[in-house]
Amino acid sequence: AIPVGDDVTWTYVAVNDGNVALANVTMVDSDGVDILCDVDGDGVFEGTNLIGHLNPGDSVTCQATGVAIDGQYENIVNITGDPVLPNPNTCECDPFDPDSWPDDSSLFDPAVDEEGNELPAETDDDPSHYFGSDPSVGVEKSTNGVDADEFPGPAIPVGDTVTWTYEVTNTGNTALAAIEVVDDQGVTIVCETSVAPLGHVIPLLLPGASATCEATGVAIDGQYENNVDVTGTPVLPDPETCDCDPFDPETWPTDPEFFDPPVDDEGNELPPETDDDPSHYYGSDPSI
Repeated sequence: AIPVGDDVTWTYVAVNDGNVALANVTMVDSDGVDILCDVDGDGVFEGTNLIGHLNPGDSVTCQATGVAIDGQYENIVNITGDPVLPNPNTCECDPFDPDSWPDDSSLFDPAVDEEGNELPAETDDDPSHYFGSDPSVGVEKSTNGVDADEFPGPAIPVGDTVTWTYEVTNTGNTALAAIEVVDDQGVTIVCETSVAPLGHVIPLLLPGASATCEATGVAIDGQYENNVDVTGTPVLPDPETCDCDPFDPETWPTDPEFFDPPVDDEGNELPPETDDDPSHYYGSDPSI
């Protein structure tokens, strides 16, 4: 998982794993990213996507860079090379010993079959994937139906019932698991999708999905404030078990069992996502 907007580096290693040399070795990425090859082996990626020559066993590393976009991403590299063999009249080499072959394709001729036809180009491809992650969670808390972020909030007669409603929404592009909804005043919260005995925990929310939680209490005298904290763990479906399309969140299952925490490019799990929202009321007891 790579945060949306971060740099992406693709590394491609071209290896001649056959027994003939390859000329005009070309790498092309399916999404058109610019591939630059380190043909000199000095760690500098410049020039083009063309590797002029690869003798048997030789390899060259290439790179491309981009910026992570939202959601599941796939690109495929295609590599093509022309089979060639050294011309014994010009190569000044031992045709039986590839270690003695030169690195100059002009000293080679196209390899031909027994009928004199040039061998077809050799090709290979390899896919690569990342998930452009932008996890996020949001919560909106209301007191007796009023979004009372600022004091004083609604005036509720002392002793009357107070109902707090918490609307928790997955506002990111990953799923969120084990979402805890905790009120700083210790009121007992029960969520509509929770599983007993953890009534304040929402097992899973897919991107864009919401769940409603509720708590009740009795209004006390004077100005009152409480704050809700929400914490959820970013997760993504396991493509081996989810029976879903990783590119389409609408096909993702609703069972947390089919999800795993995504990791960054260093193998670390993404940190939990959090949000909070305050609410107020005034416990009224007017008298004259």
